[in-house]
Amino acid sequence: MSFPYSGGDATAPAQAQAIPVIPNPAGGLPTGDAVPVVATPVVATPVPGPVYATPVNADPVVPQVNPYVPPPGVSFNSGYVNAQPVNAVPAYGPGAANLSLPQTVQAAAPVTQQMHPGAAVVQPAHQVDAKLGGYSFVQGRKQFLVKQHFEALEAAASTAGCGCIEFENKYDVFDLNSGEPVLFVKEQSDWFCRCCCAPNHRATLNVYDVRPGAPPDKIAMVVEKPFKLNCIVCHNICAHEHKTKLENGTVVGGAAKTIPFGGGCSPKLEVKNGNEESFAIINGPCCCVGGLVELCQDIHFDIEDPNSKEKLGKITKKKPAGLEKFQEAFGDHDTFMLELAEKVTDDKVANFIATLLLMDYIFFEGGSPISYNPVDNSCQINCWNCYVLGCLCPCHCSCGGNNEVEG
Repeated sequence: MSFPYSGGDATAPAQAQAIPVIPNPAGGLPTGDAVPVVATPVVATPVPGPVYATPVNADPVVPQVNPYVPPPGVSFNSGYVNAQPVNAVPAYGPGAANLSLPQTVQAAAPVTQQMHPGAAVVQPAHQVDAKLGGYSFVQGRKQFLVKQHFEALEAAASTAGCGCIEFENKYDVFDLNSGEPVLFVKEQSDWFCRCCCAPNHRATLNVYDVRPGAPPDKIAMVVEKPFKLNCIVCHNICAHEHKTKLENGTVVGGAAKTIPFGGGCSPKLEVKNGNEESFAIINGPCCCVGGLVELCQDIHFDIEDPNSKEKLGKITKKKPAGLEKFQEAFGDHDTFMLELAEKVTDDKVANFIATLLLMDYIFFEGGSPISYNPVDNSCQINCWNCYVLGCLCPCHCSCGGNNEVEG
């Protein structure tokens, strides 16, 4: 028998052989020179030879290909989303280029059976044992893509002038660099309050961990959004906010419109940690937020340190492209990008993800930009939402119907 060694082949050790012994009739030790002797095992010295990476005659090793890794010679910093090239993905900071929205996030890998209806679950080439619990779903990530699910029936009803039909919102959260699904968000709310008071209604957003290797129905964190009024922010009842906890009850933190007046004519939210200490301020654009404007341009919200005024990142509401432009014109199909500085810790990243979800409800869920008014048989266009003292006021015009075009 032969055994592969890194230095070559070696023969198996020889068996020990005993020399015959003449017994002493009187007992005791053997007589004469007949002393029991056992031969010392002889081991062959390995002969130098070629080095084998695998045993001889073994099947060749086939390298596993990870669909989240760019092709050979291309680094992650070159910007790949599931092997689909996008623009460069630099760290957030001075001189960093704006990121372009990928056309697809899950085109390069097969889709498996989904743990949650509608959730994007991509099967990697090999199973990954995901670290679970705490902020493990962040794992140092600093750039995310958040896509809202499109509800065709809701869009059709809203366009037909029946805005009281509201479905529970759902979102997919992707790692912007790799395209890997990280989280799936599903709203849980009372249907009556949702249909009558959306988007100001009370809601619980269950955030599920859908990374490869995570068990089904693994909740990462829970975002609580209480009922608030859409009016001038002079009291807490008008200051939209969220409180977020991890699945183990650890308080992540929260965010709310600033009191009083919510930033004046520019949206302003204060972000706090689990100890109610403010660590970031989010500033939005002046006056015009949402409406038809969001179909034509990106809308940026800057994140800064409240003390040093240092830029910590930004949240971008991306303008839609292609078919998504029509879906967003008549319904809700929002896409966001979250870009954070490297110094932002994982607990703060989780808080910013929750705050981004809150901002979608506050600024971009007030109705579709284009809808039909059955009262006078006209087409109503919401040109933009004017933000004044924390209150969002739609500015619209009507075309056709029983009246002339009016502002």
